[in-house]
Amino acid sequence: MLQISETSIHGFVAYLLAQEEQWDPRCSLADMQDYHLANYARMNPMDALVQELCWWIEAEEHPMLHSLPHRAKLLDEGVQYLHWRVQEVVKPQTDIDKLNTNMEIFIDMEHYLYKVDDALCLFENGEIQYERILLHGLPAKLLTYAACTTIEQQLSCSYIIDAYEWVDTMIGWVQSTPQIMLHNLKFNIPDVYALYDTYLSDAKAVWDANNRRFYSLNQPRQRGFMGQLLKESREEIALAIQCLEPYLMPTQLQAYSHYLHDWEQYIIDRIQTKEKQPKTDLGRFLTPFGKRTPRWQITRSLQVAATHPQTPAAHLAKEVKQLQARHILISDLHPMTEFIAIINLLFGTHIKVDSFAKRML
Repeated sequence: MLQISETSIHGFVAYLLAQEEQWDPRCSLADMQDYHLANYARMNPMDALVQELCWWIEAEEHPMLHSLPHRAKLLDEGVQYLHWRVQEVVKPQTDIDKLNTNMEIFIDMEHYLYKVDDALCLFENGEIQYERILLHGLPAKLLTYAACTTIEQQLSCSYIIDAYEWVDTMIGWVQSTPQIMLHNLKFNIPDVYALYDTYLSDAKAVWDANNRRFYSLNQPRQRGFMGQLLKESREEIALAIQCLEPYLMPTQLQAYSHYLHDWEQYIIDRIQTKEKQPKTDLGRFLTPFGKRTPRWQITRSLQVAATHPQTPAAHLAKEVKQLQARHILISDLHPMTEFIAIINLLFGTHIKVDSFAKRML
């Protein structure tokens, strides 16, 4: 058995090593709780988490651990401890938070994109490259939203495939200015229309604040705002795709471009229909507890049910009942026609209200 005094290993892995022959993997949860209480009861949770993440990387790279037959189990237990602590410390974000989070998105060790407020620019060797990238609006914020969603999805997974990459990603994410590698971004936004609604409301509030004195009495406010938003968005989308194409992987670029063009069409539809388009936000059907639950988790479960290849209405009704039992969806979905209209619009389905209503009885 490797003596802990002979190594420079620290943290939870060192705690398990110190137990020597008494270490029992069946007591994993108790070990985690005892260790955390003994070492971090009075320490800032985020500082403690950063320290433990770094110590796990050091243990994983430590050459003296390679001789241990149970090295993999030790490191796995260490990751489970970190996963527990990250879930406790890193709290779910609202759509507004995801859009407005400032962060550094690394292309490689010498180039990174820095997002601050609604602007995105390229830094090279620590110096800003003004002539290279300077994006604004949704194209800039969509990257940070995708980053936040990527982290949320990683935290929700109980099984970690690549422990080293997961820990390294979390080390970057819990910095005062979050950091993430560009190649790790997953452009998988289940409830993208809720994102569009949120951004539109935020942009409209800024427009009102900046232009309250200059509205023409003969021109409707919404039409002036939406027309200007469409013009600016078209310019920003074209510039964003051109600027980021060299840095995004093909699958990322395809998804990023799709969301941006979908955003452009969303604005056009809002202008043409003059607010008659059905709203696509499920928020009105959520309980207060449901509104604190990550929206993508709710949407994903509804999407899986609604797109069932054989009995979508039955599976959707079953999933809705489960979400109601967990106090995520409100007990009264009326008007049910509106709920089903949103489901069909979000997921491209054709579920009939009558079929769904029968299975809800």
